[in-house]
Amino acid sequence: MIRFNEYQVGESHFILVDGRILDVSRFRKRDVVHALCLVGGADLLALVEGSSKADFGVLAFGRDGLGVPAAPALLASAVAFADVLGVKAFHTQEYTVEDLSSGDVHAAFISSHLGETKMVSIDGSEPLEALNLGDLVE
Repeated sequence: MIRFNEYQVGESHFILVDGRILDVSRFRKRDVVHALCLVGGADLLALVEGSSKADFGVLAFGRDGLGVPAAPALLASAVAFADVLGVKAFHTQEYTVEDLSSGDVHAAFISSHLGETKMVSIDGSEPLEALNLGDLVE
């Protein structure tokens, strides 16, 4: 079973896939990314994966299936998703996340856990509201 979640930060809409344990290599294929983004109405698809430099890593793909750097809104969504996945102890506030496309590590802080919404700061920025739009399971 592969776990997906949809998140929204402002006008940006993301599909996140838990790739920490299962083989999610097919989600690196351009046609699969393109189809999922079109069907789900998402701007990006991102894989949450392991990292040797941070609590977890994120690998992002645009609607065209090409790799893109992880912007702060996507990182905030990925941190909210990692919290739901239990990457760290329940309701941990501090995370580190690696943008696997660049190798950059970012500090994240969850200042509020309000049901499906989490307020997440990336590298000390103003908190972004990461709204979980729902779980999808394959």
